[in-house]
Amino acid sequence: MALPGEGIGVEVVKSALEVLQVVANINNFSVTIDYGLIGKPAQREFGNYLPANTLELCEKADSILFGAVSKGGLLELRQHFDFYINLRPVKTTPSLVNKSSLKPEKVTGVDILFIRELVSGIYFGESQRGCERNGNYGYHTMNYYDWEIQRIANFALQQAQQRNKLLTVAHKENALPNKVIGQQIYTSNQMKH
Repeated sequence: MALPGEGIGVEVVKSALEVLQVVANINNFSVTIDYGLIGKPAQREFGNYLPANTLELCEKADSILFGAVSKGGLLELRQHFDFYINLRPVKTTPSLVNKSSLKPEKVTGVDILFIRELVSGIYFGESQRGCERNGNYGYHTMNYYDWEIQRIANFALQQAQQRNKLLTVAHKENALPNKVIGQQIYTSNQMKH
């Protein structure tokens, strides 16, 4: 299933599918691609950034190749399929070490995996505009259920066990009080699926 979306997404998906076809030819398998609309093209055609027929095609697909959107559709797609983990690996390639703006000794051997939660928090929190005596204002709430934090932390712990057994948890400690982020520390034994 291909969802090119808009902008650079159309070009990226087209190129990715060309590479996939070459891999399929080399490895003697076939690929059938259905296309769906998402983002502004879907809004123009159906009045919805993620129309029902696109979701239906995605549900039947073995995989989804997503391009890019500038506004709607992506968050709804993540939430519908519970795509709650985002993996962002950072690993240096020896041939590029001297091309970095950082000193080679600082980047040689770098192997980091950033893990982000994607279906909760501020992206999906209630937001409103209002007005009071001090003027117009806006707010956006950030909600996480404990089980959502536990599943992402559990995944991060599993990855750390398979990698170098180091895990760093980053959050806005200076902005989020302990009662908001929770005071309990979970170990891999306490966190079960």
